[in-house]
Amino acid sequence: MPFLNKRTLLGAMLISFSFCLGLCPSASPGEANAAQLVVTSPDGRVRLEVQLAGSLSYSLFLDGSQVLRLGRLGLEGWRDGQRQDLSLGPDGRLEVASIERRAVDRIVRPSPALWNSRIDDRFREAYVRFRGGLSLTVRVADDAVALRFAFESPRVEPLTIARETFEYAFAPDAGPVRISSARVVCAPGRLDCFHDSFAHANAEHPLTVMATNEMTQMPAVVRVGPGAWLALSETGVFDYPGSWLIKRDGDRLALEAPGAPRRLRAMTDSTGTFEAVVERSGWLATDRPKINHAYPWRVIQVGRSLSELIGRDLPSRLADEPADRDAAWARPGFAFDPSLNETLPGAGAFDRPIEFAAHVGLPYVIVGKGWSPFALPAIARFARAKGVGLILWFSAWDLKHNLRRALDFATALGVKGIEVGLFKRDDVEAIRFQERLAMETERRRLLLTLHDSASPTGLQARYPHVLSIEGGLTHERDRSTAEVTPRQRMALAQVRSIAGPFDYGGGSFSNRQPDEFMPARVRVQSQGTRAAELALAMLIPSALQVLRGDADAYDADPAAFEWYRRLPTTWDETRVLEASLGRDYALARRSGTTWFLAAMSALEAPTLLQLDLSFLGVGRRFRLVGIADAPESDQNAEATARVEMVVEAGRRLSIRLARNGGYVARMEAMDAGLHRFR
Repeated sequence: MPFLNKRTLLGAMLISFSFCLGLCPSASPGEANAAQLVVTSPDGRVRLEVQLAGSLSYSLFLDGSQVLRLGRLGLEGWRDGQRQDLSLGPDGRLEVASIERRAVDRIVRPSPALWNSRIDDRFREAYVRFRGGLSLTVRVADDAVALRFAFESPRVEPLTIARETFEYAFAPDAGPVRISSARVVCAPGRLDCFHDSFAHANAEHPLTVMATNEMTQMPAVVRVGPGAWLALSETGVFDYPGSWLIKRDGDRLALEAPGAPRRLRAMTDSTGTFEAVVERSGWLATDRPKINHAYPWRVIQVGRSLSELIGRDLPSRLADEPADRDAAWARPGFAFDPSLNETLPGAGAFDRPIEFAAHVGLPYVIVGKGWSPFALPAIARFARAKGVGLILWFSAWDLKHNLRRALDFATALGVKGIEVGLFKRDDVEAIRFQERLAMETERRRLLLTLHDSASPTGLQARYPHVLSIEGGLTHERDRSTAEVTPRQRMALAQVRSIAGPFDYGGGSFSNRQPDEFMPARVRVQSQGTRAAELALAMLIPSALQVLRGDADAYDADPAAFEWYRRLPTTWDETRVLEASLGRDYALARRSGTTWFLAAMSALEAPTLLQLDLSFLGVGRRFRLVGIADAPESDQNAEATARVEMVVEAGRRLSIRLARNGGYVARMEAMDAGLHRFR
């Protein structure tokens, strides 16, 4: 049977009898001879058809219109010493042994809750067993489809996977295809196209402009014709490499994954020492010996607008966990990282950042790369005396060769967590090492955040103390380039964040309009207004929000910094109020009884948004206190204006955003007491 998340098993048991009739887990011997499998979403809008005769392929329909057509599926591996298609039986034919179906209506409670603390997860599922030992799980919800292979063996054995085939074949009559993703240029002299910092500019472009065999990273948002939107991602990647998208002939994308390393060597560049792949094997992964080998979920979110793709939290809904995990000790919140502004690693250099964090109530300070083991005990004692937790940076290279000793050292110092950087790979060895890091830090009750790593692969859904993951352009690049434009930051919020938490590491109060921006290594600037900078901490989901600004600049504008002090990093409810790809974005998010608003624009001209407040209920009045762009923010990006008003549920809130501007606010019901910005 398909795997169940034990955290949500109780919710799955609450399926009503009437809903189960004909749909709960049941084998269908007659279907085993069918040439086609059809699974439809509970609301009937999404339909997935899987061809079972001859070779495996699938087609996707939205509201009766075909979006994807006959995308090929397959898994090749070595069995009995020979490379073969694992879906084929002993006679070399594709033969279905059985099909089981079920319908589920359950409650998922993510931890930490990046979007919603309660998710109503309804889907229909088919579980197809092939006579060769391979199985295919097909899950169709109202907003997404997900497919994954597994291989079942009657004995405990290792299994080597040579290649996975998964295509996104766009229907010829569906209309033009445009993709928004981080395109990868494999420059001459580069070690390996898969060896990467995962920090590329995101751009929307027609699929036709991509060259054959050009690669792009997931997640990707795809517009098909006039009214279909897709988000392509993966989750549940364990004992398996991360996957990329590659352009094939015609209007097709396909998955491509790095081969397992055969030979590695240490290399050093301006960022530090890392392990580089100099030769790869001809296979993707060799599983640990076991009976059931489950492979990643291939996720296709589907909707009629970008808004319908955002905040769906597929990693939590598709998570398979061996047991519930209590990670209450991994406290979400804000961390201050002074290293971006050239703070030296000596003990005294951290007095000011720690005192600042203690003064404003931030729970963490990050001690970045270059720290001295001789200075660290004094830093830890000072932080402990001030009630501030430390997060200690390590390189993946250092930890791979000294993991337990390094973590024991960190634990003995009393630090609260570690940040690990310089992976620059997502092959099977790198993915396994990340899970090993998660297991070892969990044993020591150390929170974990990953840098220079691929986009989320589902690790954070299995190990809730993994509070954030990088895998994209961040504010750190503002030290040396001008590529982190307002449009790029919008892409991080609208596209990259679909896959899971993202550590943007913003918080700069040296705000500039793009035509005045200059890369700098001290008082690092950011592009866009200060109000837009404040909005990013809510628009980009991460249980650990890292501020890499300057303490003196924060002290100079306490009214603006108060937004961070009051802002939660986990949420009970999220509403998408506006989402125009690459242009503007607005969310409303609730923590307890308090609602928060954040909006930003990537347009080079002022814009007016009309935000629908009907989600607040009927007849209720709220006190809104916030920070908006000032009239002069079009030229002076650091200028802000305080906003305070009473708003009524069901009405529209009109907000003006400067060019590359933003808006943030807190809303509390008039009968719930008023907590003002100081």
